[in-house]
Amino acid sequence: MATLVATPVVSAAKVDLDVTFTNTAVLTCRIERLDPSGEWIVIRAGEGQIDLTNGAAHVEDYEVPLDAAVSYRVTQLTPAGAESATSAVVTVASGGWSWLKDPMVATRNLRLTEVTNIETLTFTSRAGAFAVLDRARPVVVASRRADFTGELRCTTATEAERLAMEDLISRGQILLLSTPQVPSYGFGHRYVHVGDVTQSRVGIGPEPTRAWVLPITAVDRPAVLATTPLGIKWSDVATGYLDWVAVVADNASWTELVESEPL
Repeated sequence: MATLVATPVVSAAKVDLDVTFTNTAVLTCRIERLDPSGEWIVIRAGEGQIDLTNGAAHVEDYEVPLDAAVSYRVTQLTPAGAESATSAVVTVASGGWSWLKDPMVATRNLRLTEVTNIETLTFTSRAGAFAVLDRARPVVVASRRADFTGELRCTTATEAERLAMEDLISRGQILLLSTPQVPSYGFGHRYVHVGDVTQSRVGIGPEPTRAWVLPITAVDRPAVLATTPLGIKWSDVATGYLDWVAVVADNASWTELVESEPL
């Protein structure tokens, strides 16, 4: 049978996953995470289909909730077969820190120096009250209430953290806000869209500390990331490079390629 080893990495708020199939001819597999909600979530690596080399692979789950017991399972995809495995239960401890993550580009994930507040959350009503002739009371037509909107207030303490925050929000796509799972905090692990961000200097002149206000709207987990707008498209790669060897020679990493401007 296959084996699946899950290793929490607190410093990066992730879980490393090492899968090995007995049959080294297995080419692809799927890994899912069992969340505290009881739902199995396909992890982001490989968009649900993970390529194997000699029946083995190392992948990372950066979207794991903090301070929560989770486990993983792997199933064989191609060729069709019955090999599978389940990992031990693991927990990524928050250590009291919150993280703001980019599900598409993990290198942009940022541990927040200080979350000042998420003071007010608004749950907008989706209803209308309509006056009817000869009735003392209106008729209400309603649908499910919207999830929250609010403001994340936080600080960055250094110039490097300021630049990292600017980089993180620059793509304008859905982010993951993951906070310690404690009742007093009352937030947890939520995907959000960030609106118009304000950055304010704290202190005088050369002081690097910045206060940030990020308007956030709760959204669903993005199902597909491959179509997320980036700096360069496949058509740009095809017209800008002679062949794949030229692509590799000109880019130190996959992240550098997808974030580059068209040639």
